[in-house]
Amino acid sequence: MARRNAEEVADLIREMAHDNYVRLIVISGDVKSREMVRDYVHSSLQPLVAMLEANTRTGGADRNAVDAEIRKLVDTVTATELETLSQRVADNSGNSRANLALGINEVVEALQQAQADTILVSQYQDEHTLRALSAEPWVAVEDDPNHAELVIGQWPAPEVLLRATALTDATIRYVPDGLLPNGVGIAALLRWPRNNH
Repeated sequence: MARRNAEEVADLIREMAHDNYVRLIVISGDVKSREMVRDYVHSSLQPLVAMLEANTRTGGADRNAVDAEIRKLVDTVTATELETLSQRVADNSGNSRANLALGINEVVEALQQAQADTILVSQYQDEHTLRALSAEPWVAVEDDPNHAELVIGQWPAPEVLLRATALTDATIRYVPDGLLPNGVGIAALLRWPRNNH
């Protein structure tokens, strides 16, 4: 029974990881159960597993202590990811910026070409409105005369950007102010270099 339960939990973890952008898997509980679950977690997910040395089912378990430990793990993963993104932005912020799109117009252009890999947002683009399109290229700036037949509506930029990001298999990351160069509130790390004219 314990083995079957561990397999089911590991299957649920795999399904959640498949459907979501998972960066951390915390396994807690009694020692034997958590080790069994860890052993059944798919090998591709093993690097994301953190074992929490707390038995949350006993009367003596301190829920606040467990929450604090989870928060520390999340903060560590977040800090590491932000450092990696910051380094990628810095590496691509040279004179050519061939692998970095800066500002709403360049990001929209990158999304239109399915060239954006990771959208970085430090400020919501509430002051901008974008057009959502019914087919590729999925998004257009509001004064773009092209693709008029595909326009399904015009909404605040954050909503349209999220949709276009999902439809082009990009990811979106919210980053602190100061991570993006030139004071821009949005940027994109690109899948391939753009042509600088």
